Amino acid sequence: KSTFEILKNNNKINFIGNIEARGLPLGECDVAVCDGFTGNIILKLSEGFGKFFAKTLKEMLFANLGGKISALFLKNSLTNFKKDLDYKEQGGAPLLGIKKPVIKAHGSSDAKAFKNAIRQAIFCCETDVVGRIEEGISQKEQEACND
Repeated sequence: KSTFEILKNNNKINFIGNIEARGLPLGECDVAVCDGFTGNIILKLSEGFGKFFAKTLKEMLFANLGGKISALFLKNSLTNFKKDLDYKEQGGAPLLGIKKPVIKAHGSSDAKAFKNAIRQAIFCCETDVVGRIEEGISQKEQEACND
């Protein structure tokens, strides 16, 4: 609750507060903060839904000649869409609130996924993500003490 207040009063970020779960895939926020159990459920459900959606779309497109012709015209868009949904492309997600960058990879990660997780870790180090978060929180705490 105290973190909510700190974030709400920080005019350097676009804090929107609590959102409904349906807002996550619709892009209502860039970052969602939750406990690990809830986050894991959201992640696994989203992954399962993505696979279901891709499988159903493929079945629809290849069910008849019209669908196959449509698929041909949509090939590049569908390839990019599939890539956007592929956890291997992201590699993992950063765990925040700790002193050093940690990227949480998927339990079934392969070499490509680990390569991209390492890429993310390098990015976090090069851009000093942890330091920037600490600095922002510290600055906000100082402002709150001065008020």
